[in-house]
Amino acid sequence: MLRAGCHVGGISLWVWALTLIPLANAQALNFTSPLFVVIGAVLFMGEKSDRRRWFALAVGFAGALIVVRPGFVELSPGVFAVLGSAFLIACSKMLTKLAIRDDSVFTTVLYFNLLMSVLSLLPTVLVWQMPTAEHLALMLICAIVGALAHVGLTRAVLHADLTTLQPFEFVALLWAAGFGFVLFGEVPDIWIFIGGAVIVLGATTVARAEAKSRRPAAVVSE
Repeated sequence: MLRAGCHVGGISLWVWALTLIPLANAQALNFTSPLFVVIGAVLFMGEKSDRRRWFALAVGFAGALIVVRPGFVELSPGVFAVLGSAFLIACSKMLTKLAIRDDSVFTTVLYFNLLMSVLSLLPTVLVWQMPTAEHLALMLICAIVGALAHVGLTRAVLHADLTTLQPFEFVALLWAAGFGFVLFGEVPDIWIFIGGAVIVLGATTVARAEAKSRRPAAVVSE
């Protein structure tokens, strides 16, 4: 229930923030979420974080800033809404790590989605408008994709530390650029490729380092 509450609150703040500040600035500020996750995992969950993980996180964050190239952001309710959203989503991810210790991946995802639906019901009823058939189809696709994404995330935190996974959060920018080009004809500029290369560098660095650190243990276990 706590995890679902954090996620619903984070999504609500994010949507509200988009009505207050430009999308580019909101997206840049939203990349503080992986930083919150790493700090929380180290301070409250006892995970170890070495230099390579912090380096990969910093490189990924730098790549994200290259892509969105945010301007100067003044303090406003929209800024605090994004930061609050990033913090709550980070809490949701940490609670996922705790939940998966006792439940299976699919049980964790099932309860998460059911409880989110219940918690979202009240604000939905207050502003309800009957969706069209097209909207229902799009929402069904979103539901399927979102459920699969949560299965992937939950399985990931089952096998790896949160501090290891966070640099890969920035890869979402590359997917966004690709879908923007295919679906909406948005031609990416040179900064997308430069920032994307930096993001891939950070994610690859931590992935290779983690693979090397695990290899000796695998040999011994055999």
